[in-house]
Amino acid sequence: MCSKYTGSNPLPEPSTMVRTYAQSLTLSPKRRKSRQDPEAFAFPLLLPSPGPASSLDSRASLAALPDDILLLIINFLYVKDILCLRQTSRRLHGLTKLRWVWHSAIQRHVIDRGLPIPAAAADLRGLSAAHLEARVVHAARFHENWNAPRPAPRRSVKFDADPADLADVAPDEMPAAPRPVVKQVLFLPGRSGEYVVTLVGRTIACWEVPLDGSGAYRVAVWESPVAVDQVVVNEDPTHEAVVAFTSGDKAANGPAEVTMLRLDKFHGRFVVHSKARIRRNLITPLWLMRGDYIVAGEVLMVLFFGHPVQFVPLMNVHDYSRHNTPDPDNKVLTVKAVNRFLVIVRERAIEVVYTPSWKGSRVTNTALMEAGAHAQIDTHAIEAAVVVRGTSLSSAAQPDWPSETVSVLRRCRDDGFHTIEQFDLLPMQKAPNGQEQPKRPCVFSSQYTWIKSVPPSCGSLRAGASGKGFWMQTENVTSRHSVYPARSLIGFDIRGERGEDDRSDGKKGDTERRHPGWNELQVGQNPVYSRRCAMGEILEGKYFITSNDLEDTVGRIALGDRHGRVEVLDYA
Repeated sequence: MCSKYTGSNPLPEPSTMVRTYAQSLTLSPKRRKSRQDPEAFAFPLLLPSPGPASSLDSRASLAALPDDILLLIINFLYVKDILCLRQTSRRLHGLTKLRWVWHSAIQRHVIDRGLPIPAAAADLRGLSAAHLEARVVHAARFHENWNAPRPAPRRSVKFDADPADLADVAPDEMPAAPRPVVKQVLFLPGRSGEYVVTLVGRTIACWEVPLDGSGAYRVAVWESPVAVDQVVVNEDPTHEAVVAFTSGDKAANGPAEVTMLRLDKFHGRFVVHSKARIRRNLITPLWLMRGDYIVAGEVLMVLFFGHPVQFVPLMNVHDYSRHNTPDPDNKVLTVKAVNRFLVIVRERAIEVVYTPSWKGSRVTNTALMEAGAHAQIDTHAIEAAVVVRGTSLSSAAQPDWPSETVSVLRRCRDDGFHTIEQFDLLPMQKAPNGQEQPKRPCVFSSQYTWIKSVPPSCGSLRAGASGKGFWMQTENVTSRHSVYPARSLIGFDIRGERGEDDRSDGKKGDTERRHPGWNELQVGQNPVYSRRCAMGEILEGKYFITSNDLEDTVGRIALGDRHGRVEVLDYA
């Protein structure tokens, strides 16, 4: 017999209990976000209710804010967040298309971080919203991919740089003779990485490689009657002469010919701009071509190929003290133009002199005969690169020396140990009132600011205007379940005070800046590119990749190999 319930509140009927329980399990359908619903916002930010006396709706979202407030919020977002916000509603799609948004973004995410502007124009005010957006997105994607834990090229274009036309030859009828080696592969400055110059045998060719990865198209060819020794490209994209090369007698005292070429894209050919015949030991190797002059030779000489044509020595402390004779123990490694000055890096020294030409005027005396313009270094370097961070291409808008720190990277070898050292050149501060301003534009650091041990196979040190660069080394690479030797490109990024990543977590690593104004060099965790190599390449030291170049404005790397092929890697 069941006991009877005697409480004051009677139990509900069974049917009522079932109905109430079913209602508690009923879920209200979620509101589906779509582009047609302007109220469906990406951020479900609910504004708290101020109190029962307020008339604000407790369910008010961020979409209820006026446009001017939303634009201020968008101004603090990163590029990727702005693109994601565009896909949430029609209203935000229109706001993120405004020119003001991308003009502010290119200032904050590109210029303020020290990144070069892809396809830079003389005046950003003349660019539309779509053009500004394309440049910001391209620069941001390249920067994020290069500094990612595992950087990888987004696309690649391969083409045959061999001048022989083998397009109509069947694979089984290919010639048995070895293919010519790609001696050099170079990007033409100021052309958004879409024009590549290759040197194969006696042939210099210019290729157009569009950024969309559609292919490679040969636009100009120059056939030399004799072997070409070296090609150098003009760092001034406004000058009509684009490349120069040396050829002639191989004897040290024999005559050599320097030829400057201009590019005629309409007729698809190179045209001779000017020629000069000089003794070989005075004109080889070619170090720099900028504007209307070339710097070349172990004893640095300047060739003005404009009118009038002149061939004069580049006055510097080292060559002056040795009476213009080459020093076998302190050879020149690289020469870099830094606005009004030249930075000369030798095996055991760094020197700063005036450029032979500045703003259309030739300089008669290029030497800086004062203390502090020349620094001796104890370690012996075998390769060097100079990093000049800048975004302007016009010399008229450039100061005599950049306001940011200039870094010099040296690959050194000492008692069997190989290292890469960084030396920073800090800009000279303005002298106090009443004191004479020094002529030298920078201050040399007393010691290296960064050092890293590298394997003996390290080489091909490259660096660009944005501070990004790479070197090549041989290492073991793991792919799935196999380990094999490969030739890898180790990427790095030199950041200054303006170029620091705002999204960093604040962790301090081995490359922490130890002095105000010094640049910080960060090396990637994994290589940006690897290509498998055979043991014979490692034993002989003759690798399959024979030439390379970097265009860090748009994020491209060009690689030439021993079989006459070129591969262009796109990281943006």
